[in-house]
Amino acid sequence: MKKAKTRQKPSKAATRPATRAYLKKPGKTPQFPQASAGSSEKEADFQNPCTEMTSMEEQLEKSVTASVTENISKVRREGNVALDKSLSKSLSEKFQQGNDKLMGKIDDLAKCVVEIEEDLNNKIKWVDKNCNKKPVAMSKSTEAAMEGMDNLLTEMAKEIKRLKKEQESTGRELAKMKYKCMDLKARSSRQNLRIVGVKEGKESGQNFQEFAANLLKQVLKQPEAPRIDMVHRVQRKAQASSNAPPRQIILKFYDISTLEGIMKKIPYGVNLMFGEDKLRFFRDFPAEVMEKRDKFTNTRRLLKEVKGVRYGIVYPAKLRITYNSVERAFTDPEEAFKYAQSITQKAY
Repeated sequence: MKKAKTRQKPSKAATRPATRAYLKKPGKTPQFPQASAGSSEKEADFQNPCTEMTSMEEQLEKSVTASVTENISKVRREGNVALDKSLSKSLSEKFQQGNDKLMGKIDDLAKCVVEIEEDLNNKIKWVDKNCNKKPVAMSKSTEAAMEGMDNLLTEMAKEIKRLKKEQESTGRELAKMKYKCMDLKARSSRQNLRIVGVKEGKESGQNFQEFAANLLKQVLKQPEAPRIDMVHRVQRKAQASSNAPPRQIILKFYDISTLEGIMKKIPYGVNLMFGEDKLRFFRDFPAEVMEKRDKFTNTRRLLKEVKGVRYGIVYPAKLRITYNSVERAFTDPEEAFKYAQSITQKAY
């Protein structure tokens, strides 16, 4: 008789890799043979091996994940604790160093305060000691001399006040006298005319009065020569050079009306010609008046460029400006210049 062949069961180690590889494939589910109708009793006792293995793997994964999470948390806690310790240590060291420096400075300030207090106390003691001494009694002669000095100083103070009052009144009177002298000088020369630009020597060989009268007749184109009372050239300074300009000619007319008529015929700001000489004509005012009038020169130059403005200087030194039928008079050159600037800005 032939021996019946016995079927050997494969080991668990041999079947496990194949099962795992099969289960890892996506979309694959294990297929098991269907049991026959007679095997219903065994189905209750049969368990699927793949289901059992899957549950084991899930448990293993959960345990590994929990272990890793716990280890990471532990490492983090230990790192935070170490970092907190190092920071607190460094901060405490720096705070201690700053506190030590601050305490040292406070000690130095306390020493300075003590020294100052001691110095003040010493000075207070010295003042109390020296100021509380009784004054030395003066002799009768010394007291008499001191009293005499006090009386003398009182009299001198009164005398100084009286002299100051006299000086002020004298100054006011002197100013009045100066103005009167200037006015008399101006009135005595109000019939005079100054001519600038006539070369010296042209009047030689002629009567100076006739020469000046003919000069005015020729330059101003008058039918008759004006009557002249006196004429002369101004005195030259001793230190004048040879290249100095010719001296001015001063004419004095018989009456003021002749001078006014001549001044009306002289155009303002225009040089008249006498042969090759350029002549200019001015009224003969005192030096004090001319100095005051010269301060309005810049204002007059500014107003000369503005149309519709009338201006002129009234004796002794008052600038009168008429613009848009409004007339204003100025004795202060700065105020007049500001007003002229405002007119110029409006015009342009």
